[in-house]
Amino acid sequence: MNLSNAGLNWKVKKVPIPDTSYFNLIRDDNGYVLGNCTSKYQIMQNIDFIKQSLSSAFENKFTISDYSIGKVDKTGRSVFVKINTGKTHKVDQDKIQENITIVHHHDGRPIMNQSFCTYEISSGLKFNIGMLASKEVGEVTCLKCSVDIINSLKKFSGLSITESQIEQFANHLINPEGNPNISTKKAIFKEKLIASIGSPQNMWEAFKGVINYAESIKTSKDRHASMYTGSSAKMIESAFSYLNKNFLK
Repeated sequence: MNLSNAGLNWKVKKVPIPDTSYFNLIRDDNGYVLGNCTSKYQIMQNIDFIKQSLSSAFENKFTISDYSIGKVDKTGRSVFVKINTGKTHKVDQDKIQENITIVHHHDGRPIMNQSFCTYEISSGLKFNIGMLASKEVGEVTCLKCSVDIINSLKKFSGLSITESQIEQFANHLINPEGNPNISTKKAIFKEKLIASIGSPQNMWEAFKGVINYAESIKTSKDRHASMYTGSSAKMIESAFSYLNKNFLK
């Protein structure tokens, strides 16, 4: 396990903030302040997070055929372990490789760990569906809802979608507040989203159109972080939730 190659060969330490009851969370290699916390905050170092994530996944009977580690953001506030579960699913004409990504936060937030089902489509598209958030690594490596996610995606492939439904779908994603008059900027975004969705044969293709669009709005400054926490990630999760709620009853 080479932490240096992954940019994770450093530790986090708590340093008291003068005249307060709080502490700064600081990287020991460059002095970068990752966040702050109270005395109750328990630091989990990168090496321990990685080992515990892999061990917990193994205990949940996953076949860990491969894994990767690294920083979610450039600062190191969040780090990740992505585990290849060895499972490949077929949705419509696409093969999808299933992974679980566990993200650990070093910034002092109460919820320290999050997990995502990370899917890699044979066409090259990638997307995440968030699962659980917890202080405990063991609780976020269960992948209990992964079966439900894949079943939903398979159901999408068997359902058609009309032009009016695409219009409503796009409006929900760009204008979730439902404002009757949207700004010119949002109107342009909506047009681009509808163009990305195109004329899909089914809802799975419509969902892939959203993934394509979401890829285009990732910030060049920090594309990795936007996979999990940015507007791109939020749009994909919103699209998945909308299709589930409105069409899979």
